[in-house]
Amino acid sequence: MRTLCAMSLAVLGKNIQAMDNQEVIDHLHQIVEISRDSILKQKSINKEINDLYITAFYSTIVDYAQSIVGSLKTDDLIGIPPAFRSLFEAHIDLLNLCKYEKYHKVLYSIHLWERINMLEATFKNPENPYFKDTIENIDDRGNVINEYREELDSLKKEISHFEGNLRQIKTRFKLADLEEVYHGIYKVLCQDSHNDLLRLENRHFTKGEDGLIISMKTNWDFYDVSPHILTTISILKMSLEKVFSEFQYGDPKQYLDQIDSHYQSLKNIFDK
Repeated sequence: MRTLCAMSLAVLGKNIQAMDNQEVIDHLHQIVEISRDSILKQKSINKEINDLYITAFYSTIVDYAQSIVGSLKTDDLIGIPPAFRSLFEAHIDLLNLCKYEKYHKVLYSIHLWERINMLEATFKNPENPYFKDTIENIDDRGNVINEYREELDSLKKEISHFEGNLRQIKTRFKLADLEEVYHGIYKVLCQDSHNDLLRLENRHFTKGEDGLIISMKTNWDFYDVSPHILTTISILKMSLEKVFSEFQYGDPKQYLDQIDSHYQSLKNIFDK
């Protein structure tokens, strides 16, 4: 089983001057293009709902990887951890869609629960200006809620064999047999997304001779986000393999070999 060993969010001992930023961008861009083209070159997918969602989640993973390329190009590195976190979540759902026949119904149940929650909130706080469009555009919210509840109750019976609170991402990591990753990598990504104080200091504080230096722009360099980059590639590879296996597209070796070549080149840059 392939692991996410690239991602420890620990630095490896760096020599920033040795790094060619444009080379990093080019290698990752090529990997994203290979990941996208590998699916585009295949036959049309089955229109089964599960297959459609697998394709949508794979496409989302590739899109988030492309957004990481964009952040590298503009040197807006603060955007990489949140994008990577969302990419990771999409990967978890893709794994579970491939593993469990009824997992798409789990995702739909979460959607229904969110819709019910939102509509109920419009009754509890009708003066909230952010509910204005919902209140104006859904005439009979009470009946809509009841319809959603009936649908959700029926759905719960079909997915009752899934254990835990399925609305929690932790449960979905566990279903994918990646609970340890949730408690490790994912927790750190959440700290970045939620602006935990330690991550805030990591982004904007550096030590100077006379005390702390505060930077208005995230003071990371490409090396600081190298774990995100390398693990993004690992996720792209695993996702590609899963899709090829699920859709019986044959052997993805030619694409994986190309990705591996670029991956190794990136590793060589980061290991200088």
